[in-house]
Amino acid sequence: MFALSDLKESIEKGKFLNGSKVNIGTFALREYILADAGFNSSDYVVTPFTFHGIEYSLTEHQINYNRRISRCRVQVENGLGFLKNRFPILKKRNNYTP
Repeated sequence: MFALSDLKESIEKGKFLNGSKVNIGTFALREYILADAGFNSSDYVVTPFTFHGIEYSLTEHQINYNRRISRCRVQVENGLGFLKNRFPILKKRNNYTP
């Protein structure tokens, strides 16, 4: 779905996620899309590290990274759930075409 989306096209044309940085306090961070393992990593899509069939194949740093991404995704999903409960129209499919 993402591969065929207008968002991906806009990103590739440099309209979004073009490497510019966002200042948060004293940090300058690039923008990314957090995704699950179903997506391919790219310059703008960040996915968790995966096991390659070998138990304990991830480093402690990679395990912590995966936990943090998971927590972030859970918070986003909870926020979307809250919005859908608050505004039931968001539960309906949007067939808008410009």
